[in-house]
Amino acid sequence: MRADAAVDRHLTRLVAAGASRSLHRQRRWALRHALAAAALADLHGPSPLPDDVAATPPEALAAAERAVDAGALVSPEFLAWYLPWAADGGLTDPSRPSAGRSPAAARARVAALRALAGELGLPAPDHTHGTPPLRTVIARRPVEDLLRAFAGHRPRPTATRARLLAMLAVMDADPVGPTALARMDVRDLTADATALRAPSDGRSLSLTPAATASVRTWLDVRENLVSSLDGGAVHALWVSAHGLRDADGTARPPGLPLHTRGIERAYARGVRALRRHLAAHPERVPHSLLPEHTPTGAVPALDLPPSLELLRRSLLAAGHGPARDRDAPPAHDRAAGPHDHAATIHDRAAHTASASEGSGARPHVPLA
Repeated sequence: MRADAAVDRHLTRLVAAGASRSLHRQRRWALRHALAAAALADLHGPSPLPDDVAATPPEALAAAERAVDAGALVSPEFLAWYLPWAADGGLTDPSRPSAGRSPAAARARVAALRALAGELGLPAPDHTHGTPPLRTVIARRPVEDLLRAFAGHRPRPTATRARLLAMLAVMDADPVGPTALARMDVRDLTADATALRAPSDGRSLSLTPAATASVRTWLDVRENLVSSLDGGAVHALWVSAHGLRDADGTARPPGLPLHTRGIERAYARGVRALRRHLAAHPERVPHSLLPEHTPTGAVPALDLPPSLELLRRSLLAAGHGPARDRDAPPAHDRAAGPHDHAATIHDRAAHTASASEGSGARPHVPLA
């Protein structure tokens, strides 16, 4: 597969999965820079000099980019010179000499290339330049173990904890971002909650018995929360677990649909609540969540990512979710023309920012 097509496909899938705008921009910047570097290497050799970069005609660079194979962007040979070269400012805009040289930028490059390698079915590159490797937050498979530990658990968990466990069950089947979760509807589940419509692409996905139990528990809790609301039926799957007050003092009852930011906060609060619960009942912590060397009598840490985005990335890296069709035709989400390659090489990676940006609007589920 051509590298430019693979990059465009990855960015399109990010939007479809509900990734944040900032993550989309970061991935686009990192992958387009890598593509430009690979093309420059084909023209001038590895680690091209600044004068060679500046003197490369846009049309020659565009033609070289079209000839780059996707696998070349994640090959050890390319990464061996590209990561140090990029971290030293190989594609830095001369007007912003410090841009792209930070450790965060180095980590972003590797994260983007690892994600691309995963989609291509190729080995994920190691972090080879200067800063600590990006760790896989979920190295084993604790989500299934956690759901099994609480399946049929009595007494019934609190609303915050029940919502978290159901959210983990859905994410384990289809790791998506908070916007996609916010769009979910109770009608996306089968009557017996053994299967769901994938929030990423609408396909039918079966749930494990433990995941089904977690979802059923949340549905029961959710029904109690929404039953006290005035108005029509609430179909949103994820609703608030507690009443809140707005900044102006307006009281908001529990059971209201959660939007993107509410989903993110619900996950973070659920993790904190679950940590407190397991700290009080350490015997319930699944073995796969225990640190490798837990001192006798110490309260074990809950090894779950602190944010929903880290959870999504970790589950994908660990192979969770439905298998993707790697042979699907690429989706080209930008119109390339002479003007596209007339821009300077330094800002080509950001030239198409608005063309492939996903909608950031928060979905609204009416109470009617």
